[in-house]
Amino acid sequence: MSNQNYECHESIGLQALDALSNEALWQSTLTANATRRRAIARLLVHLALIEERRLHLVRGYSSLYDLCMRCLGMSEGQAHRSVSGAHAAKTYPLALEMIADGRLHLTGLSLIVKRLTAENHARLLEDVAGRTKADILIVLARWFPKPDVPDRVEPVSGGSRPSEQGSLSLDGGSRRLSAARWSRPSARRPNACLWTS
Repeated sequence: MSNQNYECHESIGLQALDALSNEALWQSTLTANATRRRAIARLLVHLALIEERRLHLVRGYSSLYDLCMRCLGMSEGQAHRSVSGAHAAKTYPLALEMIADGRLHLTGLSLIVKRLTAENHARLLEDVAGRTKADILIVLARWFPKPDVPDRVEPVSGGSRPSEQGSLSLDGGSRRLSAARWSRPSARRPNACLWTS
């Protein structure tokens, strides 16, 4: 083992951990994870206060996201989740409490943060507690169902129209669509063309 590796292992206590019994290692892992969760919650509060005071700008970072990546060494995903979590922490202290005690992970919070309201936050947070990312997406689909996809697309702008010869040029003439695929403008929207299947 190189001297550098030895120093790294020594600084994080790997030699001491290696000497632990299986049960002691298990308990130490649970303790380390609880410490990690509380540290994440504490970091979210720090980030919220930094943003509130605009300290990131004073320190030369264009945004809280930029600070998370360039100063704190986070990946893009970690930075996004941390900024989302910091925003939620300011408004919904229950979310912060759930991060700290392990009922909610930061990924889960980042998935639901834009859906939280003063009226629904307690119920929604409890509904996603202890769930995986995939399960949280299912909960969100149940809470906020999306309408079925329509059979046709209705452009809102006047856009391109079929030419007199019965085709529509999309890119200067190299590709054409048959005008038979276009129906007359809708009575509801006089300027809209309907694409039908």
